[in-house]
Amino acid sequence: MKLAEEGLADIMPQKGTRVSKIDLKRMEEERFLRECLEERVISIFAEQCCAESVAVLEEKIREQEKCLAQQQFGRFLELDEQFHGVIFKATDKEFCWELLQSKCGHYRRVRLMTLWDSGIVSGAIHQHRKMLDCMKNRQTQELIALLHEHSRKINIEEIELFQKYPEYFKEQE
Repeated sequence: MKLAEEGLADIMPQKGTRVSKIDLKRMEEERFLRECLEERVISIFAEQCCAESVAVLEEKIREQEKCLAQQQFGRFLELDEQFHGVIFKATDKEFCWELLQSKCGHYRRVRLMTLWDSGIVSGAIHQHRKMLDCMKNRQTQELIALLHEHSRKINIEEIELFQKYPEYFKEQE
């Protein structure tokens, strides 16, 4: 029932249940929600970030690099989520993070599909490094611009994925 509420499962009475196709309209709304929340949280983080949180973020990036080298893409995505989660936790916005985690299933599914392309994955690491540099130097405007670039790149990737794997996506109106 929870999966159906999130749009991740289709329940057909007296027939069964199946995994839903990815709804790109919903995915865009989920991306928008995440970007709005993360923009504000990342601004707060840049103003008050501490050495301990920065060290954790640096470690997440190092671990992501190892995962990329070992082609552990599932673990890579976990670390990517942890990277962003550290920022929410450090700013006492854990409820907002939990909300994103529980309501953004279509966005997460597309992100998982992007892991099939190593160029996209290595680009994410590069963007995380640039974002971390801006955080350390308290360059809030540059950080927000990077966040927008980072979160909106999925819009380009989704087009490529839709063309390669149309069977995974719901037909759009």
